[in-house]
Amino acid sequence: MSVMFLLGWGYWYLSCSILWTLSGFVWMWRPSIGARVSVFPVLGIAALMTPLFLPPYRGHLEWSPIFWFYGSQILCLAVALALITATIRKTSVPNFTPWIVSFTLVFGSFLVDRAFVDRHSIKSCRMYVALDAKSSSGLADPGWGGPDAVLLYRTGRNGVVCWDFFRSKELHDFLSAKNGQPVTVEYETFSDFWKIRGYNVRSVDGKMLASGYHVLKPEFAGSSGVTAFGGGGSGNLTASEEDCW
Repeated sequence: MSVMFLLGWGYWYLSCSILWTLSGFVWMWRPSIGARVSVFPVLGIAALMTPLFLPPYRGHLEWSPIFWFYGSQILCLAVALALITATIRKTSVPNFTPWIVSFTLVFGSFLVDRAFVDRHSIKSCRMYVALDAKSSSGLADPGWGGPDAVLLYRTGRNGVVCWDFFRSKELHDFLSAKNGQPVTVEYETFSDFWKIRGYNVRSVDGKMLASGYHVLKPEFAGSSGVTAFGGGGSGNLTASEEDCW
């Protein structure tokens, strides 16, 4: 389960996995209570994983060996549900407290996940265009040379320069008349508990590059960074990206 969280599964999955693990220890002490506490975290994980194997989701994905790993997790869930059902039928508890505790923790985690985790927001700003990565801002990098290079940059807080770099002929041609001029750039940011952890450049001067996590074309997957310039004019790449937002 920890491997799946590292692969990008969310807060609700992590919460259900932790509760399921803790219920396992309770099960060793009191099987009647542990089985009932396990019900909702196991159902929560099953609800998250089942869509991976349904046609609406699978239709947008190519087959990958990772699905064998996901399939093994589904098998583990099926075995767990069978054990839980058998234990509940053979044991009894004086009240509904284990059910209530399990449901409250899982449902609370679900609400936190939906309210504060992976929140998407659209932010717009004006950025200067530097075709072939030749700008008057002092930004320079040996890997930025050559044709089809597009550099977008703006000034953030505390004097830093925030930039995004693309190597795209289509974007280069689209912005050919805007070299050295400011254009409107839309970012789609992804945040957890009010802290931005990543973003995509959604559009440049009205041209769509990405929607959510999906980049429309491989050439629209650029690189980004933030540079602070000292008194001598040399770039200091230790500047914080928080100064860009």
